[in-house]
Amino acid sequence: MAYRNSELPKVGDVIAHDFAAWTITEIWPKDDKSIYRVKLALAYGMHETREGTIRLSRYQFRALEIYPVGRVPLCSCCGHPAPCRISEAERVSSEVMEVTEKRMARAGIPGICYACGEVISNRQGSITYPADEGNVQLPGYPSPRFHTRRECADARYAYAGDRAKAMPDHLAFDDIYATEERRSL
Repeated sequence: MAYRNSELPKVGDVIAHDFAAWTITEIWPKDDKSIYRVKLALAYGMHETREGTIRLSRYQFRALEIYPVGRVPLCSCCGHPAPCRISEAERVSSEVMEVTEKRMARAGIPGICYACGEVISNRQGSITYPADEGNVQLPGYPSPRFHTRRECADARYAYAGDRAKAMPDHLAFDDIYATEERRSL
């Protein structure tokens, strides 16, 4: 798929959107050109509708993926515009499996940070979740332990968010997560 960043999409261009190829039939910019309404007609691929309208911000409008000269590359497995839903699902599932394998390797070793996989020394700050809860991301595994350093914060925050979803009646165990949670209320 080609991408033209220097030119704005125009009527007649064929774009990639929602796993299909669409022809732009009309464009309505607002007066200040901050929001665009783009009317589309299905050119190629499987979709539940044959035409529709999408609203895009200026940035989204400029970032539409445009097929050069209207030629649509097709997937070899299903004949739909590439990348097809199947190849995208395979890519996402392999990424998720890589993360899960790393988590499984780290979760079974005591004294290892669940985020980075490094040993947590006595001099380093750490958070260990209650042992009776187990691991909410990997059922059957022991509760995780995290460094409190900045490099491990994203994974710790993601775990705290998953824990809050799985156990909404429990108080936030991670002070940093609790502060962020209060700010979002």
